[in-house]
Amino acid sequence: MKRRRLVWYVAALVLAAAIAAAPHVQQWLTVDACLDGGGAWIKETSRCSHDPAEVARLKSSP
Repeated sequence: MKRRRLVWYVAALVLAAAIAAAPHVQQWLTVDACLDGGGAWIKETSRCSHDPAEVARLKSSP
């Protein structure tokens, strides 16, 4: 009986960790897809840009 309870606790802990990590993983995958597609991730606006002029403008601003 104790072993079954331990299995449930571990399963609940793994599920809670997966739920807590999901937003971070989603953000990472979004940024990765942007960079893989040749874009630049603009952190301030949380979006991907493929416009070279916009990327250059943001790089040159302080």
